[in-house]
Amino acid sequence: MQITGGDYTFSGGAITGATGAQGGYVRDDNDNKQGTGRLDLSTTGTTTINNITDFVNGVTISAGVLALGHSQALGVYDGTNRGRLTVTGDAVLKIDGDLSVNNHFRLNNSTLTLQIAADKTFVVNN
Repeated sequence: MQITGGDYTFSGGAITGATGAQGGYVRDDNDNKQGTGRLDLSTTGTTTINNITDFVNGVTISAGVLALGHSQALGVYDGTNRGRLTVTGDAVLKIDGDLSVNNHFRLNNSTLTLQIAADKTFVVNN
C-alpha cells in the first residue's frame, strides 16, 4: 500500500491492499487479519494510524509526518521486517499521547524527528 500525497487517518476497521509485495492489511481488535506486504509513505502530509496494523514487510517512510495513536500502529517487531519502521528520507514521527511501542527503527542515511507532545512519554521497547 502506498500513500504519496495528502493527509490520511486510519481508525478502526480493516484496510486491505493488493496481495503483491506492496500489499498489506490493517486489522482491528475484532479482525486478526495478517499483513501481506509493506506500507510506503512518501507524502508531504500527515498519515495518522490509530489502530493495530500488521504489515509483514514493515512500514517505510521517506517524507512527511507519521502520527501514531496506538501502541501497535506499526505492528509488533518479531525479529524480521514485521513491526519495523524504516526511514529513507527526512520524516517526522508525531506522538500526541503517552505511548509505549514494541518496534524496531532503521534510519538509512536519513533523519527522523521525534515530535512528542508536552508532558507525554514515548517508550520504544526494542
